Amino acid sequence: MGSCDQFDWDDHNREHLAAHGLSPAEVEQVFANGYLHSDFDSEAGEPRWTAVGITNSGQVLVVVHTVRGEAIRPITGWDADDETSQLYFEQMGQ
Repeated sequence: MGSCDQFDWDDHNREHLAAHGLSPAEVEQVFANGYLHSDFDSEAGEPRWTAVGITNSGQVLVVVHTVRGEAIRPITGWDADDETSQLYFEQMGQ
């Protein structure tokens, strides 16, 4: 997946992430602060990646997203569990 600096937000994905306690700003921070791709899948023919990254406040998140055009479209996300957080820090050299 190439580098994208734009995000595809609408009411649907904002509300879905809010239901998981996440804001668009936190999700965007994951991509700005460096992240790992931990998984790839396809749903209804659309590629979906799972990224693990950190917010400015140090919260490690898991974010499922796709790319539409030149924009990252976040689909869902959640707080990373301890094992995933540890893996993130090990892989990122922190």
